[in-house]
Amino acid sequence: MNDEIIKKSSSILSDAVRLEAGSKENSKIINELAEEISGKFLENNAEIMTNIEKLSEIVKDLETFRDDFLPFFKKMEKFASEFNQLVENLRYISDITNSIEEVAKFTNLLALNATIELKEPKNMEKVLL
Repeated sequence: MNDEIIKKSSSILSDAVRLEAGSKENSKIINELAEEISGKFLENNAEIMTNIEKLSEIVKDLETFRDDFLPFFKKMEKFASEFNQLVENLRYISDITNSIEEVAKFTNLLALNATIELKEPKNMEKVLL
C-alpha cells in the first residue's frame, strides 16, 4: 500500500510541477503579449495624435482660407447682382431704341409721302392755298 501511495503522491507531485511549469510558461507568454499589445497601442496612439494635429492644422488652414476669401466671394456676389441689373437696363434701353427706330421709320415714311405729295402738280394748289 505504501508503494501505491508513493506512486500516487509522486504522480500528483509530478502533475503539480508540470502545472506550475505550464503556468509559468503561460504567464510568460501572457506578459509578452501584454507588452506587445501595450507597445502597439502606444505606437498607434502616437500616430493617432500626430494625425489629429495634422487635421487640426488643415482645419485652421481652411478657416484662414475661408476668412481670406469670404470678402472676395461677397464682392463677386455683389458684382454678379450689379451685372444682372446692368443687363436688365441694357434690355430696357434696347427696347426703347427699337421703339425710337420704329417711330423714325414711320416719320421718314411720312416725310417721303409729304415730299411726293408736294411734287405732284394737283396737290401743289392745295399746299399753296
